[in-house]
Amino acid sequence: MIRQRREPPTWLEGRWAEQKHTTAMRIEGAVASLRQAGHKITYGSICRSVQSLYGFSISANTIKRNDAAYEIYSANRSSRRFGPAKEQVLQKLLKNADDTQRNRLGSKIARLRRMRKDTLIAMLLQLQGDSDRQKTTETNLRDEILRLVAYKSHDRRGQGTEKAGEGV
Repeated sequence: MIRQRREPPTWLEGRWAEQKHTTAMRIEGAVASLRQAGHKITYGSICRSVQSLYGFSISANTIKRNDAAYEIYSANRSSRRFGPAKEQVLQKLLKNADDTQRNRLGSKIARLRRMRKDTLIAMLLQLQGDSDRQKTTETNLRDEILRLVAYKSHDRRGQGTEKAGEGV
C-alpha cells in the first residue's frame, strides 16, 4: 500500500530552507577541513568532521537528502562507492525534474534506497500488474467505443435507406 503524500506545512518552509543552508555550509567547512588535513572525503569522515568542528551530529542520509550538501560531497569525494552507471540514471532523473518536484523526487529516492530489495521487487511487480490491467481496460473501452460508433453509423445508414424507400 502506498501512502498519500501530504503537503508540508507552509509555515515551516523558511525554517527548513535555513536549516538546509546551514547544513550545506557545515558540510562545506568539514570538506575544507578534511582536504586541508589530507584525509579522504567520505560520508563517515564528513559526519565526524562536522561533529568535531561544529558540535552537531549528522548522518550520511542528511547529506544525501540535502541537494546542496550532496553536490559538495559529490564534487569532493575521494572514491566512488558505486559505479557511475548506477547513479547516472537517478542523477539524470533528478536533473531533468522541475524545481518543484526535485526535492520530492530526491526524498522518494532516498526512501526507496532504504527499503529492502524484496519489498521493491514486490512493489514493481504490483505496479506492472496494475499497468497491465489498466492497458486491458483501456483497450476494452476503445473497442466498445468503436463498436458503438459502428453500430450508430450502421443504424443511421439503415434509417436513411428506409426513409428513401418509403418515399417511392
